[in-house]
Amino acid sequence: MAAVATTSSAPSQSSLYVCDLAPDVTENTLYDIFATHVGNVSSIRVCRDANTRRSLGYAYVNFTDPASAENALLTLNYSSIYNKPCRIMWSRRDPATRRNPKSNVFVKNLEASIDNKTLHDLFSSAGDVLSCKIVTDKDGNSRGIAYVHFTDAKGSEAAIAQFNGLVLNGKPVQVVPFVPKKDRATPEDKFTNVFFKNLPTAWKTADLASFGAEAGSITSAMVTTDEAGVSRGFGFLNYATNAEAKRAVELFNERVIEGQEKPIFAGRAIKKAERERLKEEQSRKYREDRRKRTQFTNLYVKNLGEEVTDAVLSEVFSKFGPVTSARVMKTEDGTSKGFGFVCFETSEQATNAITNLNSSTVPELGVKPMYSA
Repeated sequence: MAAVATTSSAPSQSSLYVCDLAPDVTENTLYDIFATHVGNVSSIRVCRDANTRRSLGYAYVNFTDPASAENALLTLNYSSIYNKPCRIMWSRRDPATRRNPKSNVFVKNLEASIDNKTLHDLFSSAGDVLSCKIVTDKDGNSRGIAYVHFTDAKGSEAAIAQFNGLVLNGKPVQVVPFVPKKDRATPEDKFTNVFFKNLPTAWKTADLASFGAEAGSITSAMVTTDEAGVSRGFGFLNYATNAEAKRAVELFNERVIEGQEKPIFAGRAIKKAERERLKEEQSRKYREDRRKRTQFTNLYVKNLGEEVTDAVLSEVFSKFGPVTSARVMKTEDGTSKGFGFVCFETSEQATNAITNLNSSTVPELGVKPMYSA
């Protein structure tokens, strides 16, 4: 039988890395897709959080032979799974290959309709593309930027030479070398626009500019007003340099203006998209910190009687330590579902409760042996 030719970027193995997966994609989901369209699937593993068992959004699909793996890569890459395009690439165990910044390029100013596959097909003419990812917002809309990863630096250099300045769908794109996050200038090192709030309502744009001139040369100024022309109490000053903008923040933040109840706030002006990203990051960090705090202190309790309330559940478990929360889960009409959750301050208290109460019958909690974990 004739050998099947493989692309030059294909490693000598039969394993694919599949990412950008929806949270509810399982091994069975992927098996149905890959086995139906390609076949010869030997195993699939969706990677999950060790504590919550929730999908991390990526998986490994292993085939019995390299030809089937390459067929899957060519036919299913960027296909939609549960209304979300997935990305497929060769599984590469060598971190040096995955993290080599010289083989990556950063693409800016993309027109919104350009998708991963379109960009992948275009950049493939410059070299072997390992992966191509257009950055999207929380609603899945393109933010106009992307990352393209080649097998080597020759591909990235050719892409910059070929495509930087190329007009795609009416917009000239910028293709530049990728800079690792640790080496990038932070927003604090670049900003020149300063946001002010808690300004006196009598201030006009000229008043704010005069006030802010103490920090340096101002290129533009604006006090926002309502439809009647009355100040909304905030505005912006754009300085000639980053150093002057930083000096303005140092000078004016928390400065008290006579007759004003609140001190002035002065800080780096942040665009709406960045504000939303920062809020999402803070929210995610809060959820992660909370999960870490409660992963060994939060107990699941089942076989509860219908009459058990939050207060009763808390009282029973408080014998083993301070209970920070206790909740019996109920249906919409208020009927108990027969299970609930109890959270302690420490993991030792939670372990003590499990040791003493698991599989025991507690009259206050019902007639069935209680289960807690």
